[in-house]
Amino acid sequence: MNRAPSSHELELNLRIFGKKKLLPFTVYTKPDYVVNWHHESIGNLMEQWLDPLSGIDKLIITAPPQTGKSELTVRRAIAFLLAIRPESKVGLSSYNATYAKKFAREVQRIIKSSRFQNL
Repeated sequence: MNRAPSSHELELNLRIFGKKKLLPFTVYTKPDYVVNWHHESIGNLMEQWLDPLSGIDKLIITAPPQTGKSELTVRRAIAFLLAIRPESKVGLSSYNATYAKKFAREVQRIIKSSRFQNL
């Protein structure tokens, strides 16, 4: 007889996969995040780009506004990188200083969150 996993089991699974994959990391650190098919594609590309052995030096992702690019490629990917390789040095830039500062503060907020610390 199959039973539904408990909330504790779901939490543990999210923590385990959140340490290995960008999308589960995003869902764990931002529980209200709604995943769509294009987020999976972006997440897979970002994971390849973050892998130093992949050989991908540069990556350009284009998508319409308000589709979750910044959430995955800036906020969560940088926090994820610092979770899996804490010795990494990260520089964040944007087309305007206001956005760069905003993104940096948001990444710091993620890193200081209890969910990030749980990982």
